[in-house]
Amino acid sequence: MALVGDASWLVVIPTHDHPSTIAHAAASVFDQGVQDFRLVIIGDGVGDDTRDVVADLCRGDRRVSFVDCPKAPGRNESARHAVVSASEAPLITYLGDDDLFLHHHLESMQDLLADHDFAHPAPVFVQPSGELFAMPTDLADPRCVRWHLHPGHNAVSLTGAAHTGDLYRRLPFGWRPAPQGRWSDHYMLEQILSVEGVRLATSPWATTVKLSADKRVGVEAVDRAQEIRSWSGRINSAGFREWWDAEVTDAVHQAAIDQLMRASELFDELADLRDRLAAEVPIDSGESARSSTEDRRYRLRVDHEFEVLRSQHSTLIADHARVIQAMDRITGTRTWRLRNRLIGSRRVDPMVAGRSGTS
Repeated sequence: MALVGDASWLVVIPTHDHPSTIAHAAASVFDQGVQDFRLVIIGDGVGDDTRDVVADLCRGDRRVSFVDCPKAPGRNESARHAVVSASEAPLITYLGDDDLFLHHHLESMQDLLADHDFAHPAPVFVQPSGELFAMPTDLADPRCVRWHLHPGHNAVSLTGAAHTGDLYRRLPFGWRPAPQGRWSDHYMLEQILSVEGVRLATSPWATTVKLSADKRVGVEAVDRAQEIRSWSGRINSAGFREWWDAEVTDAVHQAAIDQLMRASELFDELADLRDRLAAEVPIDSGESARSSTEDRRYRLRVDHEFEVLRSQHSTLIADHARVIQAMDRITGTRTWRLRNRLIGSRRVDPMVAGRSGTS
């Protein structure tokens, strides 16, 4: 089905039951500096309230299309595959129906995809408190790729992720239903990361406002609407980008501190475990001081605990190295230097509710 005509970008918004936020998400697409796009909203068993909102969006902008599907198992990955496969757009990106693009998202991803097959913004998430939480990674680093190939590891959000149409045609399957217990988006990411010769990029900047739904379970729709409306207003205010980049950098810095401290704590736990093991189960005597079945089981349990802690420590050390690398990339940019000058001259105003005095 040919849903998208000639355009540089295909933007896909999957939706199920967020009628109070999807119009704001779509508005952030309309506000992009790059206007050469088609927006396709994929309905996965939506209600009439969502249909009404999307109908208004379609009437208001001829670049918007709506694919109204009955509820499918999972996230209706088959519908995503049909839409992306039918598009002739050379560039594809995704947006959650309760998230926002910053004005330069398409431009930023377009620059990265000029030399890469897949790109994504710096992984930064807005907590319900308004604080930013960073999960620094860099897919240009093979260690980060290996980390993401673990079924339980993921820092790349669907919102903001972008890839070329050529890459999608190289995938063995494309979007497909994920196995039981697997994240749909991570299952797709694994496929992308496994393509031989794939060129991957992580932006040092966060170009989306990710209002994670899993942190807002039980929050009323009216409150979700108020939150995304508030962020939409901030995005359009003077000085927002400088403030946002400074906040993102601070969040990455805090992640570096947290990971280093956790690695240090694990190191201390490892040392303590080795001391207990040496004291209670001597390993250098010809005959073990403990030979009973119970004591052998104790030794096996302690050995297993030690290996788990050692693995966690190694992972955290690698994570810390990734964060330091991300910080180096950020602080070496022109925007960072501009941010420091702006803060030094007190021209960046506080913009977070409940955080008066932050700049």
